[in-house]
Amino acid sequence: MTATYEVEFKDGDQLAQVLAKHPEISRDELQKAMIGAVRVTTQAVQKYTPLYTTRLRRSIVGTVEMRGITRQQGGSITGIVGTPLVYAPAVEFGLSAGHLPPEEPLIRWAAVKLGNGEAGKAVRWSIFHHGTQGQYMFKKGFEEVRGWVMRRFEQALDAIAKRLAQGGR
Repeated sequence: MTATYEVEFKDGDQLAQVLAKHPEISRDELQKAMIGAVRVTTQAVQKYTPLYTTRLRRSIVGTVEMRGITRQQGGSITGIVGTPLVYAPAVEFGLSAGHLPPEEPLIRWAAVKLGNGEAGKAVRWSIFHHGTQGQYMFKKGFEEVRGWVMRRFEQALDAIAKRLAQGGR
């Protein structure tokens, strides 16, 4: 599961033209910014993740993908914070009644929390009948660090401008 959030900058087309003229500098500074953004976002999402058995929390990781540097060049920089666990969307968004969650994670959870893995089956049917509330750990995590992320990218743009003013070093 991954949550998608985009950050857009004012005067983006003009900015893209400058970045395209100096791809090495742009790539270097924006990559540093994205690595930092993914790190703090991952930590924030983990903080809001329910601590049932720590499996879900530990599975949330971040990566950065770089392709080119500008959209005109067919490039992008993408930060991804997500988890491969199949039940993560149910924890993030909750489940409405009538949806039967996967059995295995609930059996594991019940074994750890209740001392009886078989109780997970009863919990599963209770969820089917009553649903669950979403925890929104991805949403809350990103909202918490959104300002920091924006400032970090503004710092990256300032660093690009400074390096260009110094002759592109």
